[in-house]
Amino acid sequence: MRNPAEPERVRVVLLLDRDALADLDLMIRYRLGPRSRSELVREAISWWRAKNAAWIIRAHAIDERRARLAAEEERAILVARADRDREAAQITLEDARRIAGEHPTRGVV
Repeated sequence: MRNPAEPERVRVVLLLDRDALADLDLMIRYRLGPRSRSELVREAISWWRAKNAAWIIRAHAIDERRARLAAEEERAILVARADRDREAAQITLEDARRIAGEHPTRGVV
């Protein structure tokens, strides 16, 4: 059973050159001790993320800003569309009232 404190993991297929895989196996066998390849790759990615943390934070902020701007633009489009629809409905209503007022059989069913 997964520890709830740990982040959820996803399966990733990693394609390595044969030489890189051989180097990885040598490092596991002689330098790093008994570890799984997956554990070693997770550690390498954690190191890479830590090394690039400032860039990653800026990239997240840029993504959030772009998403916020896109949502604001979408809301502006919807509001403009609603305003146009409201104006069109008002014109139609005024035309209908004008026609009803001019029609000689007004009030006749």
